[in-house]
Amino acid sequence: MKYNFRSIDIKITKTASYVFYGLLIAIPLTHKEMFSIYDPDLVLSKFVLMFLAVLGIATLVLHFKKTMNDVVFIFLLLILGFQIISLINTQSYLHSIRLIAFTTAIVFSYPAIKQIVEKFGVLQILKVINITYFLIFSFWLVQVFLYKMNNILVGGIWPITNTDVRYGSTFWDINHFGIYLSTTFLLLLSLILHLKSKNN
Repeated sequence: MKYNFRSIDIKITKTASYVFYGLLIAIPLTHKEMFSIYDPDLVLSKFVLMFLAVLGIATLVLHFKKTMNDVVFIFLLLILGFQIISLINTQSYLHSIRLIAFTTAIVFSYPAIKQIVEKFGVLQILKVINITYFLIFSFWLVQVFLYKMNNILVGGIWPITNTDVRYGSTFWDINHFGIYLSTTFLLLLSLILHLKSKNN
């Protein structure tokens, strides 16, 4: 029985790691016309997140006592609880329920993500993030080139009259692209510093 428990745990964690890496790749793909499914707000990353949440629930069951003693997980549950209580005063049940569903997916993804970090460390995660960063940045360069040279609109690009064109790569919200570039650049630097110190 103990062997079966360990075997199931390993399989769930390994599967969750692949799904999590897929989520890291899918997160920047938020352009609603390019990456949404059925509904503009249902972008690809949300489906991947839901799948990860299912694996997170399985991880929670297997490591129930450990997870319930995790301060971060309890904090996330409290946030979810406050959101559910706030339904009493909501002005839009549809938007509130969507927000709660999104938060629920994040909360129950946490046990799986924590297990991945404990088993495999953060180095592989940083590598996937930075590879994705390179791909998104490369697409941005292609996007700028196509618009400048041929006036072709691809991805998140907003040509506004009497204002500089705003480029967002694969993002729907241009501001999110800027945040993604700055934060991921810091992660890239941390990876470079880590590899440099390791070689020394």
